Amino acid sequence: MDITDVLTALAETDEPAAQASSDAKRLERHLKIVKAQQFILASGTVAERESIAITSDAYQTAHEQLSEAEAQDLLFRNERSTNTMRFDYWRSVNANRRMGAA
Repeated sequence: MDITDVLTALAETDEPAAQASSDAKRLERHLKIVKAQQFILASGTVAERESIAITSDAYQTAHEQLSEAEAQDLLFRNERSTNTMRFDYWRSVNANRRMGAA
């Protein structure tokens, strides 16, 4: 991968990476809201209501959405980390070349 491609990839993923991170955080909060809503609708002991809430379709759907968002966020983080390492390597190699040429 050419250094221009690395820098382009970093620049082009700024907004999508930020959106993926934001989505994951938003869906984490949403999961808690869904759990609370389902808990309120359930009847029985606290433990029974908790079990009903976390096994509800609404909670399971919210949990799946959160898992997908977290995976997307992690993918962006990993790709950007890899490209940052590539850029740092390129900088180091070029600095060493300059030192050797001086």
